[in-house]
This record gives sequence, structure tokens and C-alpha cells, in this order.
Amino acid sequence: MANPTYMDGQTEIQWEMRRTLVDWLLQVHLRYHMLPETLWIAVNIVDRFLSKRVVSLVKLQLVGLTAMFIAAKYEEIMAPSVDEFVFMAEAGYTREEILKGERIILTVSPKFPDDVPQLTPPFRPSSSKFHPIAHRTAGSEGSVKPTITTFKHELYASF
Repeated sequence: MANPTYMDGQTEIQWEMRRTLVDWLLQVHLRYHMLPETLWIAVNIVDRFLSKRVVSLVKLQLVGLTAMFIAAKYEEIMAPSVDEFVFMAEAGYTREEILKGERIILTVSPKFPDDVPQLTPPFRPSSSKFHPIAHRTAGSEGSVKPTITTFKHELYASF
């Protein structure tokens, strides 16, 4: 968990700057039509990282961008590429900086993704209505098979 008083240890950033970063991450999230869990995980990664490391104002957006990159790789079926993340930052950071940031964040949080609390059960019934095949392709004995009937059932249950 992130330390709720982590901002006290930061020298260049304040809560208002975090709010601006989260607003920007929300815009990126909406622009690329990512799952809600992706945004939540990205903000969680930012808070955990800022709890453990002092970050300069110049690198705050890179931390947020890299957190979104990691969260998208973890959560999205078709995550945006590193080059798309460079575009999202309007070329403010290079491909190499984002990949280096990913290594640093994952080094600081070695238990990721196991230590990220789940919003929903692992099978994510809320997401399955939007991606019904994605959660049933690796079937095992007794698992639900993707059929038009189950899709219709989920479709009508969502209304």
C-alpha cells in the first residue's frame, strides 16, 4: 500500500501536482478507451512509487506515463505500444526513457502485480461483457464455453 503521507517526503511536488497528473492520466485513459482498472492500477503504481522514491517535478509526468504503460500491459488486451506512449507525451520523453522508467518502477515494486488489490474477482465479470471471449479462451474442465447463448445472456444482464 502507498503511504498516505508520502507527499511530506517529496521535495519538489505537492498534492496539486499529483491531481494534475491524475487528470492528465484520465485524459490519456479516455483517449485510448482503456479499461477502468487500467487507470486505477496506474494511479496505484504512481502512489506506491512516490511513497518509496523522491521524484523531481520534471520527471513526475514520466512516472505517470510509465505507470500507465505498465498498467496497460497488465490489464489491456491490446495495450498501446511504447511509441504510442511517446506520442501521448508529445515527444516529451523518449522510448528509452519510458523503458528505463519501467525497469526502475518494477525494481522498486518487485511484487507487482501480486501486491495490487483487485477491484473485482480475477475473472472480472464486469469486463467480460465487453470482452466475452478474452476471459474464456483458456478453458479447463467445467469452464464456460463461449457461445452465442452465453454472450446474449451477458448482454441482456447488463441492461
